[in-house]
Amino acid sequence: MKTKTKLSLKKKVLFSLTTCVLFFLTLELFLNVCGVQPTYYDNDPFVGYSSNSPLFVASNNHDSAEMVTAANKLVFFNEQHFPQDKPARTYRIFCLGGSTTYGRPYDHHTSFSRWLGEYLQAADPTRDWEVINVGGISYASYRVAALMEELNRYSPDLYIVYTGHNEFLELRTYGQQMDSQQSLAGLSNWIGQTCTFELAERLFADRDEQASGNFGQKQILPEEVDAILDKTVGPETYTRDKPLWQRTLKHFEFNLQRMEHLADKASAEILFVTAASNIRDFSPFKSEHRADLSVDEQAQWESLVHSANVSSQAEQNEEALGSLDKALAIDDRHAELHYQRGRLLDRLGKIDAACAAYQRAVDEDVCPLRAPSQFQDVVRQVADETDHRVIDFERLIHQWAKNGIPGDDLFLDHVHLTIDAHHRLAAELFQHLEDSGTVSPNASWSDLSRQRIAQQIEGEIDTAQQGKALRNLAQVLSWAGKHLEAKQLALQAIQLAGEDAHTNFVAGHMLYQSGELEQAASFLQKAIELEPNHVLARLDLAEIYLQQDEWEQAKSVIEEAIQLDPERQQSYVILEKVLENEPSENSDSAGL
Repeated sequence: MKTKTKLSLKKKVLFSLTTCVLFFLTLELFLNVCGVQPTYYDNDPFVGYSSNSPLFVASNNHDSAEMVTAANKLVFFNEQHFPQDKPARTYRIFCLGGSTTYGRPYDHHTSFSRWLGEYLQAADPTRDWEVINVGGISYASYRVAALMEELNRYSPDLYIVYTGHNEFLELRTYGQQMDSQQSLAGLSNWIGQTCTFELAERLFADRDEQASGNFGQKQILPEEVDAILDKTVGPETYTRDKPLWQRTLKHFEFNLQRMEHLADKASAEILFVTAASNIRDFSPFKSEHRADLSVDEQAQWESLVHSANVSSQAEQNEEALGSLDKALAIDDRHAELHYQRGRLLDRLGKIDAACAAYQRAVDEDVCPLRAPSQFQDVVRQVADETDHRVIDFERLIHQWAKNGIPGDDLFLDHVHLTIDAHHRLAAELFQHLEDSGTVSPNASWSDLSRQRIAQQIEGEIDTAQQGKALRNLAQVLSWAGKHLEAKQLALQAIQLAGEDAHTNFVAGHMLYQSGELEQAASFLQKAIELEPNHVLARLDLAEIYLQQDEWEQAKSVIEEAIQLDPERQQSYVILEKVLENEPSENSDSAGL
């Protein structure tokens, strides 16, 4: 009898794995032949929408099949139009993202998509270039990805995606679905793109939905943005929530991968742009101490910060920095502390350390309305892993900025770019398209051509409207508690729209809040001169006269306000203060 050959454990495991792999590959091939295609990224498993009306609708002009921005979407989007059927010579680019892509606080006419379109058409007229601005105000990555589903119908050639700032604008929750996906981490993306996974999804989806009763715990959002800040007074609602923060980051990564999948489905290219921020001239929206800070530690921390402020006011920057470093050793989670360290390091010329401190302030901001550095890293990582390109605008901004730290030289507020910064981004995008061979500039393309385009775009700017846009931005920042930044914007607005009553009122109101009464009164008087019925300007002016003990002027102004609007209760409160404090005739005669 022959002796049976016993296999070693190692060989048994190897043969078992080989059998499993061969079975899986055979099943994959069979399902692919049968037409089962993976749809892992076709839908967002974490959020859905209560309704879904299209962004673009057919034009009322029946002479041409043209798509135009739907009227009900113009609150969030620029008005854009393009042929429904893409002509043969046309290269169609959709620029997606949030309000930066939109062009805020202005509009499409000075946005990077407008600059890029003008560059392309002038440099290479052998093709018809369509650069369509689909930036949605307050749109986060999950809304951008959902929008791409619609845009895929219109034969895109390229998607340019600038996203990352708006991920925490809307209130979202994530259940066990997100936790289970996080536990799979590296395997989930690969498994999810297999035909076998797709078949399993189809087989078990209905059963899972019936069992859960809530369609896999998918959160249903309203059709348009419902920002947390729209329901609150400033950023006070925000609080540090590490699990939510990490889940939001994972959802952001999923959304970028989904965008790549959708672009591939449309046979279009996709180009990501990292979102840049003003880190030097914009302090954090909200700061919080670390959760386990004791009462004694907080008292010590506050004492050190106070000492630093005293030293800083005396221009003893090294001493101030030493105090903040000691406070940092007690609590390194307070965003404002990092920002103040950055200011001191900046003054001392320690640029690299200052830049790091400013960025840490952004990353620790409890109200993260600027893309944290981890979100920038995810954009780079996703693009690198899938061989897609990325314009690292966040790093370019540092190269262009004064002393290498982005501030008011490139930004109008915390994230919105100056017109020049939009122009620079467009130039980088154009260079990328030239390097990739997408555009072939003709012999006449030169620096002079670029200058002509700049003259054309800048010549179209309505400075009065530009000033009003800055005024509106100042009001938003003031509401968010950023009074210093709001005042600076209001004064810029005055330079552009000085003959607008409401702009003068906003500037006067900001200066009044900061205690600059004489200058505030000047702007408020100008507002009343331009608009005699301006009640709010009179209320502020009456308060200023009260503080200056100008009783007659205060009484006269507030009585005018009451005549104009007898229903406004605040006017009677001010009048009562005037009457309580107004010197009587008897006291005047007694003094004589």
